Amino acid sequence: MGSLPFSVLSYHNDFMSEIRRAYVVGSYYAALTGAVTLAERILNHLLLGLRDSYRGTPEYQSVAGKGQLDNWKKLVSPLDAWGVLQAGVAGKFRQLEGIRNDAVHWGRDGKIDARTKGLESIQVLQDIIEAQFGISGQPWFITDVPGEMYLKRQAENEPFVKMVYVPNGTLVGPRHRLEVDNQMRFEIFDEAEYPGAEISDEEFARLRREAREAREDDAHNTASS
Repeated sequence: MGSLPFSVLSYHNDFMSEIRRAYVVGSYYAALTGAVTLAERILNHLLLGLRDSYRGTPEYQSVAGKGQLDNWKKLVSPLDAWGVLQAGVAGKFRQLEGIRNDAVHWGRDGKIDARTKGLESIQVLQDIIEAQFGISGQPWFITDVPGEMYLKRQAENEPFVKMVYVPNGTLVGPRHRLEVDNQMRFEIFDEAEYPGAEISDEEFARLRREAREAREDDAHNTASS
């Protein structure tokens, strides 16, 4: 199955874990239908949450005023045309659509290889989540601070980033620190005083790297003494 992808939306991680467990214990059809159902939920979440940001587009008229949709073409095509979906994600959704139709609707002979198709659906859905909701390689991240992910200032106004990433992030300055508590939860501390001025993404990255290097030097000097 590959490794479990990390999504900034917690319900993706929870449901994906359930789907994977179902497959491991041999509940192949449950895993298959769970994967395609979660994919459809993701599509509806994106379309219903973002469509008003694209009112002036030709695609808006085909989805305006509608509630939940189960027609994947009407879900995928507008999101792809609006540039919401990352490269290759629309194709992955269309691949899952074919698997879904075979699994949910009655085919010519009524047969389906749930074990094979279940694994395929899991792998394709994991690719979608990692590409669209992950924390590595997406164009809206500053890339100049190794091992850490910060949203580019300009990207914060993009409808998808504004809906998905901004509410699940925390506003920090370059001298913040990240600690782990006794229950293995991350805590952010940022007691530093900053000047009341905006800085560029490049300047933030430079200051962040300097702050990390200074903290590492302090830790080394403390350990040496």
